Amino acid sequence: MDIVPKELMHLISFFQNIEGVGSKLGQKLSYSIILEPQKIDELVNILHQVRLKVGRCTICGNIATKSENNKFICSICNQLNTRNSKQLMIVENVFSLLSFESLGFYNGHYHIVGRLVHPTHNIDDLNFSLSSLVSRIIQSQYEEIIFGLSNSLEAELTISLILKLLKDNKLDFKNVRIYKLASGIPSGVDIENVSNKSLLDSLRNKILIDIK
Repeated sequence: MDIVPKELMHLISFFQNIEGVGSKLGQKLSYSIILEPQKIDELVNILHQVRLKVGRCTICGNIATKSENNKFICSICNQLNTRNSKQLMIVENVFSLLSFESLGFYNGHYHIVGRLVHPTHNIDDLNFSLSSLVSRIIQSQYEEIIFGLSNSLEAELTISLILKLLKDNKLDFKNVRIYKLASGIPSGVDIENVSNKSLLDSLRNKILIDIK
């Protein structure tokens, strides 16, 4: 005899599979919704609105609201004329972008790569996913590019791959300075889990990459 209905188990499993939620929180969220039936209708309506109106920014990959002309442009890219158009920061995900933006120090453009290179990844798939970033860099003529990535092997592999793709696409490195974050970020720690002080220090003291 199953104590927990299978439909509820499906809901619990759904929450538990969300990164950062875990087993106990997944159960707590599920039971909280089930024990207050009005929350179910509210959640369904919220998710429906999110599905209709929220997506990924077509410029940088950030979370965006659909505009009147049915395009997804985030609040940052919607005001690019007020930001430093000569700077681009490459970050792994939305959480990293929010961490840097919350510092109030950087005022350039962003681009989210979505995932970092892993030794077992299919390089051809990654080349395709990074093509929009490479095209943007070539077309925008940035003078400064910052790799706002974590201190990890995957981050170093990602930097190497992006630099290779830029070389293959004939980027003139004489006209652009390329940096990575300074040491001080703990190895293997995600950007969003780094303290504001450490993150700001690493950005202020960023290291120029010698392109050969």
